[in-house]
Amino acid sequence: MIRLSNKSVKIAPQLMKTIYDVCLFLFTLTLSATLSGCASSPFSEPPRLNLTNIQIKQIGLIEQEFWLTMRIQNPNSKDLDIRGMSFDLDINGDPFATGVSNQPVFIPGYGEKTFDVSVSSTLNGILNQFDSLVKKGNIDYLLKGKMKLEGIPFTVPFKQSGEVALFSRK
Repeated sequence: MIRLSNKSVKIAPQLMKTIYDVCLFLFTLTLSATLSGCASSPFSEPPRLNLTNIQIKQIGLIEQEFWLTMRIQNPNSKDLDIRGMSFDLDINGDPFATGVSNQPVFIPGYGEKTFDVSVSSTLNGILNQFDSLVKKGNIDYLLKGKMKLEGIPFTVPFKQSGEVALFSRK
């Protein structure tokens, strides 16, 4: 019995190394499959989002709500079937509003669509903008976030900036 016990002690380090090697192999295989899945995404270019309008929905002392109208363009041949998105809107370099949407949006390949989403801002976000809006006379915006697409296990990021003139310059 003692001899059998000694053999099992000698076999244990080999067994542990084998288990370790198998686990390392499976991890490497999973990682490379995940990365190759991302590399073989059906989208050669990310979707383009442009802010086309901002409307006041509700104004409260602490929080304000706005409707953002966005235009999304699909520069790919594959259809975009958006199942949800989250985003942040910065105006003139400062955080302004955040929003999420679970509204499905379908954009065919090489197509575009406009849709409205609700965003919320705090009083601080509004107050930060008054001074710069009066001085600059325009709005520089940055719309950034991510969208969840049907059939794709990862989110697709987007980032778009632009400028809107509030006053005509002569």
